[in-house]
Amino acid sequence: MNAVRIAHRTDPGPRENLEDSVQAVVLELHAPTRARIPIAMLLDGAGGHNAGEIASLLGTRLIASTLNGALAGWAVGTPQQMPSESISRFLAQALQAANAAVVRASTERPEHRDMATTAVCFVVWDDTLYAAWAGDSRCYIWRGGKIHRLTRDHTTVQGMIDEGLLTVAEARFHPLAHIIDQCLGMADSFTPGFASFPLSAGDIVLLCSDGLTDVMTDADLADLITYHAGNGISGLPRRLVEEALARSTADNVTVLCYQHQPEGTQLDRLSQTVTGVYPSELAMVFQRLS
Repeated sequence: MNAVRIAHRTDPGPRENLEDSVQAVVLELHAPTRARIPIAMLLDGAGGHNAGEIASLLGTRLIASTLNGALAGWAVGTPQQMPSESISRFLAQALQAANAAVVRASTERPEHRDMATTAVCFVVWDDTLYAAWAGDSRCYIWRGGKIHRLTRDHTTVQGMIDEGLLTVAEARFHPLAHIIDQCLGMADSFTPGFASFPLSAGDIVLLCSDGLTDVMTDADLADLITYHAGNGISGLPRRLVEEALARSTADNVTVLCYQHQPEGTQLDRLSQTVTGVYPSELAMVFQRLS
């Protein structure tokens, strides 16, 4: 099996509290098929809400544990190849469980009332990225100098863009730019988004909080990733965070990068590095399932 390459970086920026949370895990499956399944998630405690850092960390733990349990259960009980609809179902279960946990926790203490968090997560299986999200934390795919935004922001201004009332450039500076329509912590009408994307060798997947995208356009991200991609991804999250800080972001900044390496391919300067719970950048977390 090939090494899995993931790195992340987080910085509080100009804020006193760090409300972002990020985690990546690689599940090693030995039955019914031998495989490594990269899983990653990034959550951003919603600005203006109480205990955003509690909500993001709780959501991270619930998403990770739910996905781990679902995939482990499949590995033990299912003899055939895992279908794509199973991955989508596992992601839905994970976000629903995390949302319920945040809602429940928000009622237990007055200081946690109305706490909430965005979430974006992915699972890579059979050379396909499966993503789920709620809010305006994003997932991008970079390939050969071009970048594709896989997620659609759950925000008021995104709805206005879709209706032709705002341009993308106008939306960045709109007073309602950070009003989100979906997040973990919604007691009613919680409806996350889902998408999938076929990956090729060398593709870079980017998860990021809005502390990055508030000050960098999609074209900016494509240019910076293209410039640094030849040196691998180990230093890429740090460079993206540094650029956001240099552009005077007003928020926490968190970035996670994953580079895809299908079986039988080799990438330049490949190293076996997998991230763990924030804020360490390159800790190794392996859960072996048999």
